[in-house]
Amino acid sequence: MALYYFDVDDNGTFYPDDEGTECDTFDQVKEEATRALVEIIKDSLPYGDRHKLVIKVREDGGAIVLRASII
Repeated sequence: MALYYFDVDDNGTFYPDDEGTECDTFDQVKEEATRALVEIIKDSLPYGDRHKLVIKVREDGGAIVLRASII
């Protein structure tokens, strides 16, 4: 199992993931990023009609392996 960090940029406010999440496969990494996007945007929508959310996933070594966004 590998450790991945899911950093969030929420309308320009950056929230680094300091704990990380263990994932068995890259498909699981994509599922976690998608799930996080949906949960965060669902909570944000009532507070405005324009929102940009980006999740950058880093592997344990620091390289970005996935970038997912929703506007």
